[in-house]
Amino acid sequence: MAYDRRMLEEQEEVIAVGGDVTLKELLASACFCKEAAAAAEGIRLDLEAGSMKADMTVEQVLFQDISCSCRHQGEGPCLKDGGACCYGMTGDDQRLSVMGNKKVGTPACTRACPAGVDIPGVLEHMMNGEKLKAQRLLMNDHPLAETVCLACGRCSAHCVRSVPDKANGVSAAKIMHWLGADIGRHPEIFFIPPSGDSKRWIAIEEVTMTGLAAAYYLRRMGHHVVIFQRKEAPHVLAPWGQGAVDTMEGPLASYMDHLAYMGVVFEDQRIQEAEGAYAFDRRLSWGTPPEGGSVGHLLDAISLGVKTAEKINLAFGLRSYLEPKGPLGSIQYKGVQAPPVQWETVIEDTEVQAVCLEASRCLDCGCLGVSESRTGTALFMLEAEIHTDQRMIRIQDHLGDIDPWEQLGLEEKIIRLEIPKSSAFISGCVAEEEITLAYAFLVRSGKLIDLRMTFGGIAPVFIRLTEAELALKGRRLDELWPEQAAARIMDMLKPKIVVLKDNKRKSEHMERLLARALEISKIDQRKPYAL
Repeated sequence: MAYDRRMLEEQEEVIAVGGDVTLKELLASACFCKEAAAAAEGIRLDLEAGSMKADMTVEQVLFQDISCSCRHQGEGPCLKDGGACCYGMTGDDQRLSVMGNKKVGTPACTRACPAGVDIPGVLEHMMNGEKLKAQRLLMNDHPLAETVCLACGRCSAHCVRSVPDKANGVSAAKIMHWLGADIGRHPEIFFIPPSGDSKRWIAIEEVTMTGLAAAYYLRRMGHHVVIFQRKEAPHVLAPWGQGAVDTMEGPLASYMDHLAYMGVVFEDQRIQEAEGAYAFDRRLSWGTPPEGGSVGHLLDAISLGVKTAEKINLAFGLRSYLEPKGPLGSIQYKGVQAPPVQWETVIEDTEVQAVCLEASRCLDCGCLGVSESRTGTALFMLEAEIHTDQRMIRIQDHLGDIDPWEQLGLEEKIIRLEIPKSSAFISGCVAEEEITLAYAFLVRSGKLIDLRMTFGGIAPVFIRLTEAELALKGRRLDELWPEQAAARIMDMLKPKIVVLKDNKRKSEHMERLLARALEISKIDQRKPYAL
């Protein structure tokens, strides 16, 4: 099928722009400049700043990379280019993100974890003092942290802060163990019987670490789980040696009690002896592991149980219990500068503050560069749609990725961009240095009926100010003081802003841009409805 990648036409509700149309051609279109004023202003600002050229195509704009002047300052490649860490954490680049970082692949600590725990996510909750959230996220992948995390320690060994000084690494394994121990003390929170009933019966033919891990996630989703050939904790751990028995017996015994509290049934008999007593939808058996296994093998066994349970849940058509992480990671620069916590003083649940401080030492291993395309900021704000030869992609989803080009298939091509008409709005872009604010205000009878505001240049992705939009919606312009409103919006953003070294100026620029955009909405007399 032939596609017109050179189209530039006004349709009923959108301006359709082909992927091969250049920025110069867009600015030459009176219709585009009227109906997509913010995007046109964004293009002009990009051309003035020299960040784009007039012969660039729409497709090239959609594939623009982040900006970071410290990207190539390290001895090796940075995180964005395939290395282990972002040099922005230890550099003095004033253009870095103030809203957190963006993951580029899987962090080294998570890759090293056999259970695949989102370790930076857990540490992020802890650095914010959100212990319960940290524990729930940990339990999404690993129900036996108290049992094995200390014996494993792979996450701590692979922390990027441990290179070249191992003593400087974040004690992630100890934090996971600490969280797991606290989980074990509160079965009434973490091992409650499920509220729903899937009507499914699942048999686990023998007590093994794999089966015990699977049982938690299967029961959590409302299945009836029966484990046969009951064993005590020492016998379950015996294949991994006396060391495993000595260190893990107590926590594993408690975990088995917690499964029973959830409603998992333990039978002394073999499954063959229970024929007729149950009608099972699934029977699971992994067999007794061979003697002489290592801790690594033990962790692999647990991971197998977790993955098996998730596959079964999805096969039954049940929604996965896993919850996606937020779009941006969090960092605390004060924590990054802090020395390692002396763990000898951290006992049980009495030293939450010390654990939170150690968690805040995590670099969160994400890119701290910024998306500073003025054109991209405006298109994001206008909620444009990308049409390929195979599908439609919301621009929020496309530009919400740090490497947007990776979302397309090998043979997939961008055909056109559809930009909603916005001539009914007072809209545009304002910028200071690399920071851009794209805005669109719908004003009727002197009142803000609808509005959109998006920042670029403050994070690796564009930031929509949804909370601020809701606060301003319905306000009368004659009762709105731009500077006061801008200060209030910045107060809303303050909990999310993380200042790294010398980029305090970004908050000042952001507040001025907000005030300027709101002032424009008050004085713009070009729209007949702005009365």
